[in-house]
Amino acid sequence: MFLKCLQVFLVAMLPVVELRGAIPFAQTLGIPLLIAFPVAILGNMFPVPFILLFFDKAKVWFRNVPVIGKIFAWVDKRATAKAEGIKRLEFLAIIAFVAIPLPGTGAWTGSVIATALGMKLRKSIPAVLIGVLIAGLVVSLLSYGLWNYIVSLF
Repeated sequence: MFLKCLQVFLVAMLPVVELRGAIPFAQTLGIPLLIAFPVAILGNMFPVPFILLFFDKAKVWFRNVPVIGKIFAWVDKRATAKAEGIKRLEFLAIIAFVAIPLPGTGAWTGSVIATALGMKLRKSIPAVLIGVLIAGLVVSLLSYGLWNYIVSLF
């Protein structure tokens, strides 16, 4: 069980996939929701403080590295564009953005947007966490609830 949970934790850490992929993955591994949910939340939140603390520094460090520099520049440009429209309601906007259970709208992108907005850690970490919890609930209901319903039909 530990190795399966470790796999879920690591999948939840991945950008784009995050807990949106980790919770259904846990379900396919037969991990009960009461274990899968907190493991996926912890895995998804693990990189958030590092992104919030080091994204601005990393984009400067890697600016001249051929491929990585272009990736950082693209992510920063995209996040800055999204940040401009939400500055006034930044806390609620980060929650809503992260809570949408679609690829590319999770904790990674929400953290980069919070960095682009200049949000402080004490404000950005709770906003991302609340969004992750909401997304986790939605994905859990779809993965475990819908799956169990489909299985019960047969």
